Order: sequence, then C-alpha cells, then structure tokens
Amino acid sequence: VGSSFGALTVLHLLDRSPELAARARRIVLVAPALDLPERWERRLSAEELERWRAAGERMFPHYATGRPEPLGFDFVTDLGRYAGKLPGAPVPTLIVHGT
Repeated sequence: VGSSFGALTVLHLLDRSPELAARARRIVLVAPALDLPERWERRLSAEELERWRAAGERMFPHYATGRPEPLGFDFVTDLGRYAGKLPGAPVPTLIVHGT
C-alpha cells in the first residue's frame, strides 16, 4: 500500500528492484501523487519557488495533522529527478482516489 507520495515511491521501488517486484502480488495506491513534480510547477510561480529555495523551507497544510507543517526545498529538488519518469505498475494495481 502506498499513499500520496508513498504511492509514487512504491512504483519507483518496484521498478528498481526486480526481486521485490517478483514477490509483490498486487499493490494498492491511495490518492497517488503520480504527477507531483508537474503539479508543483503548475501550483507555484517561479518567484514563489525561488523564495522557497532561498528560505530552505515553506509551510504547507498537512492533511494528517490538520495544521501547517514545514516542507524543505530539498523535496522539490528530489522530485525533479523523477519528472516525466513514471514507471508502470508491474503487478495488478488498485487505485483509490477522489472524494
């Protein structure tokens, strides 16, 4: 099971580890953040991204805690490594998404 960014992580992990993918029978992705790198580019202007980079972190609403939490700019930098490189699911996959 992978939720949000964890769903993206599961797909990349299974793509990089044939041994693990061979052992997985099926996966469940909950509200997968499959286009996360592209969403950041659409959501924030170049100036907002630069301010975030300069500050090192920015506050964002955290759905689990119900309050703003800091998110380091390194997160954006790391996401850039995966932009446009979404692997396919190697096993039957259930995606749960929506309201």
